[in-house]
Amino acid sequence: MADRRSGTRSWEDWCALADEYRRAHGDLLVPSRYVTPDGARLGGWIDRMRRRRSRLTCDQTARLESMGMVWSLVRPAPWDEWYALAVRYRERHGDIQIPAAYVAPEGKRLGAWMAHQKARYRGQARPPLTADQIRRLEALGVALDRDEARDRDWMRMLFYIVAFRAKNGRLPRETGEDAPDGRGMYGWIMTQRRAVRQGRLDRTRTQLLREAGLLSREGGSRGGRTDGSGTRVPEAVEMGGTGR
Repeated sequence: MADRRSGTRSWEDWCALADEYRRAHGDLLVPSRYVTPDGARLGGWIDRMRRRRSRLTCDQTARLESMGMVWSLVRPAPWDEWYALAVRYRERHGDIQIPAAYVAPEGKRLGAWMAHQKARYRGQARPPLTADQIRRLEALGVALDRDEARDRDWMRMLFYIVAFRAKNGRLPRETGEDAPDGRGMYGWIMTQRRAVRQGRLDRTRTQLLREAGLLSREGGSRGGRTDGSGTRVPEAVEMGGTGR
């Protein structure tokens, strides 16, 4: 072994020190300023190995990795961590309609984060989203535009109600029968009927409601197919349209 008093150590010396650290601490995440009891700057040596990775031999790389060498200490950016939670939400729930009050199993307020991303897109919060962040959110299926989001929510509720009636043979009752996203289906129907009576609902949505049989107690009218309960399924709902 090389003379330690001279400050020079061989590759095997350093590997031995690194292995001692691993056995004592359970990993090779050596702090940059760490110095061994006999004065060896092991933290600095590990840092140098990371910087010189491309110049190490295959055997040297394999030797370090066998001890648990971590080549990159760069943590994912906080935004990327939140985005990963959103991806997991979609995998679990099949959509990206995250309620504002939703808290992820990891304890993170994912609903509030998503609402903040939409506010950043609309210029209501800072900093604005980057072009890459917008691209990734849209690829995930997030409706950043407020009008688009509202259209999706409206069509989704209509789909929930049509599916409910197909399964149960009736419309939702006043209490206790909510949509999967927690919204009350009965109240939504009443709101749509009131909007139609007051002339506040556009012709396209009115027609979709009429085709689904939600504007009268008698059931459906022409247009779209009929499900097993006699409810008319509007073609736009079948095809996943926006109803715009």
